[in-house]
Amino acid sequence: MAALAAAAAGIAGVVFALAQSGKISNPFSDAYTVTGTVILSNGEFINTGGACYGMGDFQDIRPGAKVVVTDAAQRTVATGAIETAQETVAECHLTFRVEDVPRGDAFYGVEVTHRGRLQYTAADLEQHLMLSLG
Repeated sequence: MAALAAAAAGIAGVVFALAQSGKISNPFSDAYTVTGTVILSNGEFINTGGACYGMGDFQDIRPGAKVVVTDAAQRTVATGAIETAQETVAECHLTFRVEDVPRGDAFYGVEVTHRGRLQYTAADLEQHLMLSLG
């Protein structure tokens, strides 16, 4: 019995170490990843040969821009960033990812750079979000 307990503890330790390294999702975590796309319309972005980023009033919308998720009390619970940008027909699609968002609230806020907090339900955050700024 002691050997079985030691083996289980060893396996749990390996899984925890892998989860901490980012090689697998943490099975002990009660958190999830929020993903979404920010859409800029024609005239709001610059094309750089397949990639794109915001211009003028939207110049802060680009890969690396901060994305913040807040809880129902408007406390920051996780941060991420815009990761990729791709031009489509007359639009610029910039995708973001925010990892380790804790579950448990009915409502959350998502803010891209300083653009204002948009409120979503917990169920909304389970889906890929589509945000239009223009």
